[in-house]
Amino acid sequence: MLKRKRVYICDHCGAVALEETYFFMTDVWKGAPEGWTKLGKEDLCPTCSKAYKRFVEELMDSWKKSPTINLSKSINISKGETTNA
Repeated sequence: MLKRKRVYICDHCGAVALEETYFFMTDVWKGAPEGWTKLGKEDLCPTCSKAYKRFVEELMDSWKKSPTINLSKSINISKGETTNA
């Protein structure tokens, strides 16, 4: 008997896992293995997912400490020019 299963490949490190079947009462569904997350169109394994979440938390913490952005230059996108403000 042949069965088709979806293969999840981490877009960052290349880890591979097969989809899992989940059961609850009379419901059955298939999905990503436990710990895998989707970031846009990319799949992330649990290890890369933890690293990404830690990065986002550090970024948010640093932003909370200094929410102002120091813009020393203003950029004119239409002409591609950069001038000092």
